[in-house]
Amino acid sequence: MIHLLRSEIRKLLTIRSTYGLILACLAITVFFAFYIMGYRTTAPVTDPGALVRQMTDAIQFLVLFFAIIGVLLMTHEYRFGTIMYTLTSSPRRWQVLVAKIVTVTVLVLLLTAVFAALAPLLTYAGWLLKGVNFVPQDLPSLDLVARVLFYSWAYAMFALLIAVLVRNQNGAIAVLFLLPLTIEILLGLLLRERAAYLPFTLLQSVVQNQPASMLAPSSPLSPWQAAGVFTIYLIVGWLIGLLLFLKRDAA
Repeated sequence: MIHLLRSEIRKLLTIRSTYGLILACLAITVFFAFYIMGYRTTAPVTDPGALVRQMTDAIQFLVLFFAIIGVLLMTHEYRFGTIMYTLTSSPRRWQVLVAKIVTVTVLVLLLTAVFAALAPLLTYAGWLLKGVNFVPQDLPSLDLVARVLFYSWAYAMFALLIAVLVRNQNGAIAVLFLLPLTIEILLGLLLRERAAYLPFTLLQSVVQNQPASMLAPSSPLSPWQAAGVFTIYLIVGWLIGLLLFLKRDAA
């Protein structure tokens, strides 16, 4: 198992897109957090939760980039035909999936921690540089930090699951974009108040305590209840993904 983890980490660190996506996240964070929300602010900041909100807003925007890194780690195997070499390097093929899950988990949690801290710090620096008056700011609670970490991890695991099921790189990325932006919106029209139980709406509830869909203005679930329901989605989905992975690639 250790050699599989080392192999996945080596793959992750040798993919140019990994560094490109991380640099894109950094550029976006500097532009929006420091320049737009920080330096360009002119009115006094009277909201004590402004910096905390910068943390959650940044992660909700950047999590798609984190997730794509995991998708590419999986789909590059099929795109370049290295999947059979990866599978034959392990006596138990389920360990390959576990190694990828662990690798993506460590990366996403690390990136989340870095950018969750960086976004409010950059905004704060922008305020200081511009000379903006602001009220004392609240610190994020441990509960909120835990929910933000869960949000990023769960999003990345769902994206990795899509990659395992679809296996085609372009198809997996397309599904990852279409699910929250198109499919869930259309399903929300049909389900109305039950739209709060759709996967990506649940994820939004974890960090916002309300669904992302405008069709359901309030969530019947607490943040951790939403996290629990989404975890059930993940467990069922990964059981299906594991069975298909073992069966389809059992050549």
